[in-house]
Amino acid sequence: MGDKALCTSYELFDAERQGDAVRHAGSGAIFDLRSNVLRPDVLRPDGWTSAEAGGRIDHAIRITVPRSDRSYVWPARHRAGSAADSALPPMGLRLRLRLKGSDFEAVDASGLQQSADSGAAAPGAA
Repeated sequence: MGDKALCTSYELFDAERQGDAVRHAGSGAIFDLRSNVLRPDVLRPDGWTSAEAGGRIDHAIRITVPRSDRSYVWPARHRAGSAADSALPPMGLRLRLRLKGSDFEAVDASGLQQSADSGAAAPGAA
């Protein structure tokens, strides 16, 4: 949705209209379209590349899924799903990525720094 007078964009995820004026959404964001200012607290220093570009990921990555179970596990603090389905992931679920060349056949992985144990857990990791 947009407000031309304020030059503002309102973006919603998983939005539903309930009635004439009421809307519910899973999350949202507001953007001032008159500004190119980036928040300095979320930017990395100039020249820093992403961990993903270097082939190493040693931090959490947020993902979204179309449906989740109506439960949550630490570190999540809330649930989002409405389905009681243990086949669906709960909020806060931790996933381990294991990089194997065959997993990325459609991706040019030649620029990634890979080793034979790139999918192995780091020493001391649980």
